[in-house]
Amino acid sequence: MMLQELETAVRLQLSIVCLVFCDRKLGLIDVVQKRRLYPACGVDFGGTDLAAIARGFGAHGVKAASFSELETAIADGLRMKGPVVIEVPIDPEEYAKQM
Repeated sequence: MMLQELETAVRLQLSIVCLVFCDRKLGLIDVVQKRRLYPACGVDFGGTDLAAIARGFGAHGVKAASFSELETAIADGLRMKGPVVIEVPIDPEEYAKQM
């Protein structure tokens, strides 16, 4: 949720792999609002290309839209020097189903 950590990881050339589950909303907050019968407020946002943002910071950024792509991205990321951000698009309704 904070890009400052990405800048720090790039600056320090930390070899980490970060998975970002991208549901185009603040899903957990949305679930809480719905459970409390509040209207959805400030939780939805449009598509954001997080892999491109990572590359803009100087990190490696990839999108994995399937399990096989995710498996490959993680394996590749573990071999890379410097931070890797893997964007994983997910269905925003999955949070509600899992809670």
